[in-house]
Amino acid sequence: MRDSLVTLSSSAAGRRFLVQVPGASQSPLTDLELAQVLNWMVRNLSARAVPADFIDFTAAEVASYRRPPLVKVRETRASLLESAREQMAR
Repeated sequence: MRDSLVTLSSSAAGRRFLVQVPGASQSPLTDLELAQVLNWMVRNLSARAVPADFIDFTAAEVASYRRPPLVKVRETRASLLESAREQMAR
């Protein structure tokens, strides 16, 4: 996860993924609290440097992505990371 936080938080689909994974979407945290945790994770747990243009997660964004929770976590993550690698290769 440390290697993919910045990559995933850089696209709308990746941000949706980070909010919809079961541990996040089903947590008892409020939307604001979850946004704050995600922002903290990106800034403090990422193995890669956070770009200067990183946009913080907001409560409204979390609320819009939170339901329904993601079911195919591994497949979705693999697909998102493959798409990011392809875009970087261009």
